[in-house]
Amino acid sequence: MASAREDVSAAVSNWFDREVAYPVELEKELESLDWLLQDSYHSNLRGDPGLRNRVKGISVRFQRISAILNNLTTALNKKNDIFGRFARMCGIDLLPDEVLAAIFEMVVNVTGSTHEEFAVPCKWKAAVRLSHINHRPC
Repeated sequence: MASAREDVSAAVSNWFDREVAYPVELEKELESLDWLLQDSYHSNLRGDPGLRNRVKGISVRFQRISAILNNLTTALNKKNDIFGRFARMCGIDLLPDEVLAAIFEMVVNVTGSTHEEFAVPCKWKAAVRLSHINHRPC
């Protein structure tokens, strides 16, 4: 039986090559057992301990590959969450709150209309538009 490292490496390689989630060697073994998936052949498992052991071995290999890849995915997601926060901190997110407040106040005060009845809606729209730029949590 292949080692866990060999199985996972072969599974990943096969996924990149053909989008099949298990090693080529295991795929060939599964193809040789296709007949077993038919309902009429399930009884063969009871009477053939060698076949039963072969099927159990395949199942163990699938579980092992799956567990390792799940653990790998969990570890990568944790690191991605950490670095993702830093990656999102660019541009306007790097500015201190005081600078953002000054920019916001300046835009709202400078924005307006020459007609008095439109001045407040223009300021309100400018404030809303500017607030959509910065999604920093309060």
